[in-house]
Amino acid sequence: MTELKNIMSRQIYLPELLSINIKNYTLYPNGLDYTFDFVKGVNLVLGGNGMGKTTFVNIIRFAILGLYKKPFGYTRTYQGSIIEKRQLFPQKYFSNRMDDSVHTDTSPTVSISMKINNVTVELTRDLSSITLTQLKVNGTEVSGTLVNQFSYEKLSDVAKADTLPYKYEEIIKVNTNLEFDDLIFFVNEVLFYWRRPQDNSLERWRLLSGCTKRTVQQIFQRSRS
Repeated sequence: MTELKNIMSRQIYLPELLSINIKNYTLYPNGLDYTFDFVKGVNLVLGGNGMGKTTFVNIIRFAILGLYKKPFGYTRTYQGSIIEKRQLFPQKYFSNRMDDSVHTDTSPTVSISMKINNVTVELTRDLSSITLTQLKVNGTEVSGTLVNQFSYEKLSDVAKADTLPYKYEEIIKVNTNLEFDDLIFFVNEVLFYWRRPQDNSLERWRLLSGCTKRTVQQIFQRSRS
């Protein structure tokens, strides 16, 4: 709670999600090329049990943050020493949920477009290799070394400086007035929430303002020829 109060004590600019595109993700019948345009307010994800609602919400979260589930913190090892690290979901979280019977020529990706304090940020991540592969700011591509997120976390601060993930974190810092670890905390602990922990029939995420609602169902539906 103290961490949240510290964040809220200064003016911040949270990402406003504009659209998301999922390609070649075979968990979903319509996941080979699916685009959803967000509305301001609350966007609802509806579907039956086992349809992949939680995975879909986590794809959105992954698009914004990568696989981070906890911000920078301290972890005690079995020898009693303390290491500083961010916590991540398993590397194969998304690839283990794919349908191997459906063949695709390229890796599954997610692309998201969002606005942060009147700056448009677009990025693409590989759902299999867990790599940030493309980053644009106001339509201009940002260059940087591509690196798997797990490898990125093992780099020194100096080695990180030329990588695309580091440049993305700096863009977030400049435009949100948040450290990237603050954004990890805010997205995971505040923006995404569940109806009830024991009820997965409805999962939803809050997009900060307004009361407009839109339902996401197309991705879960079987394609009809």
